Amino acid sequence: MKNLTLRTRLYFLILIILIPLLALQFVSMYQRYQDTVQSEFRSSQELGEAITAAFNNHLENIWNIEKSISFAIASDLSLQEIRIYLNDLLRDYPLVRVFGWIDADLNILVNTFQEVGGTPLNDRGYIQRILSGEEYIVSDLLKSRTTGQLAYLICRGFWEDEELKGIAFAEVDVTKLGTVFPVTRNRLSSDFGLIDSTGMIIYRSTYPDLSFEHRQLKPDSLARLALQGEIVNLHKFHSSVFGELRMGICLPVKGINWAVFVTDSVDEVIGGIRKDLIHQLCILTGVTLFSVITGLLIMRSFTKPIFALQNATQSLAKGDFSARVTIEGSDELAKTGRIFNHMADWIQELQFSRLKFLQSAAHELRNPMAGIKGVLALIRRKVETGKPLDNILKMLNIIEREVDRLANLLNQIMEAFRSQQGEITIDLEKKAINLVEVVKSAVLPFQTTNEDRSIMLQTEQSELYICGDYDRLEEVFLNLLSNAIKYSPIGTDITVNVKVEDEWAIVAIQDQGIGIPEEQIKKVFDGFYRASNTFPRDPGGMGLGLYISKQIVQRHNGEIWVKNNQTNGSTFYVKLKLTMDREELGWRRC
Repeated sequence: MKNLTLRTRLYFLILIILIPLLALQFVSMYQRYQDTVQSEFRSSQELGEAITAAFNNHLENIWNIEKSISFAIASDLSLQEIRIYLNDLLRDYPLVRVFGWIDADLNILVNTFQEVGGTPLNDRGYIQRILSGEEYIVSDLLKSRTTGQLAYLICRGFWEDEELKGIAFAEVDVTKLGTVFPVTRNRLSSDFGLIDSTGMIIYRSTYPDLSFEHRQLKPDSLARLALQGEIVNLHKFHSSVFGELRMGICLPVKGINWAVFVTDSVDEVIGGIRKDLIHQLCILTGVTLFSVITGLLIMRSFTKPIFALQNATQSLAKGDFSARVTIEGSDELAKTGRIFNHMADWIQELQFSRLKFLQSAAHELRNPMAGIKGVLALIRRKVETGKPLDNILKMLNIIEREVDRLANLLNQIMEAFRSQQGEITIDLEKKAINLVEVVKSAVLPFQTTNEDRSIMLQTEQSELYICGDYDRLEEVFLNLLSNAIKYSPIGTDITVNVKVEDEWAIVAIQDQGIGIPEEQIKKVFDGFYRASNTFPRDPGGMGLGLYISKQIVQRHNGEIWVKNNQTNGSTFYVKLKLTMDREELGWRRC
């Protein structure tokens, strides 16, 4: 080594630097490849969930329309007037090809396609499902006997005193289903769609006019696992439709045993990584010939994290909430990268919560509006045709009830925004209140009006005084009891226990319902958040009740939390400070 020239020593130094640097580059490229693939799967899953939400909103909208059809059928309108009413609906919903009504004898009474009657439909699978007790039905892909074209049916059965009064149905044009999904992808090769429970492709974004024969999935297709309730990551697979390797994800659509798929071209997803690898190999090869590039490589090792942060920041500013950086180490840049990733996670969660709130608000506000619109349409029809308004009081009661629902929803939203601004009103009134009386006052309405579930109050105390707002605390317990009833099966017990621990009063509300997924327990008190679970029917709500309850309890310097029971259901706890004077004065004023 002593006899080697400085140039040779520098060459050795460059080689010593290049060998580990090259190895690190390969590891980094592999990690980037893995991150890109996982990011693609996450992005595809988010798109799949957005498609599922849009499709469920579409179903809810049609079912609400079918409810208005039932109001029309229940009125004394003639078949011709009902057909005119259905045709008016059809013009408002071009996605639907046919609206119709099946009477209690399972014959098509009226539809918008043609005049039919006396055609028995008891051989239809969806009819049998309604007769077996299902209220909401979505059929698989079929060739319509009415129009002869590809479609699926959205049906809703209407019962009264366990007797079928009729079935409203809507035949959906699958070629126009793309209008339901207000989603786009940046990649040109993106493809998404729906698969029914038999493995038939209901809709494909790139080929909406696909023939019936080319819609069947292969028997060995991994996408079929999604029809069994699994989330399937589709790694590299050859697509006969596109003639290339593709990747994506397939998600189940809960409640109807359908699935959503999202795929992209593998070349488009990871093609850029291959180009970057070739480019970097050329640079590293050149470094072995020119020592000056060593300085550039050293400079690059400093600037790469900065550029990564810059690019990720630009992507985040453009609305790509999945943008993240991977900066190894513990220096200032690495810490900045972790802080950026944490900030991006928070922004993405905030964006997701906002979208969920908009979806929930649209869903919750649409139901009462649909009821009001249906009743007003009937009143208008009777006034225009000169029919007597013999049920006007009942109709006005329906409108009043739905308006009250709208007002309650808007009050909840305003209360949530006031609490976020710290403007929630709490009146302590400078005196102590009896917490036991507050709990009894909240329990009593449910005990007297709810016959399906047993609500038991357990307390060894008759007086537990705290400094607080009587009405606000009653609102907290009313909300917790209402949730316990919503998410508990009929015939189960709900227990309200009031006890004392040291200088604290603890109220525990225990149900025997479906419980809360463990990973979501910390989020149930967040604003506009609703836990995802396997409850058979959506109980409604916008995720505001628990958030407002938490604000009220915290303003009382108390705590509220939830735990899952060892068997079924969950228990919500409210902990409040007792106000007492241990001397002769006994209970004191606040």
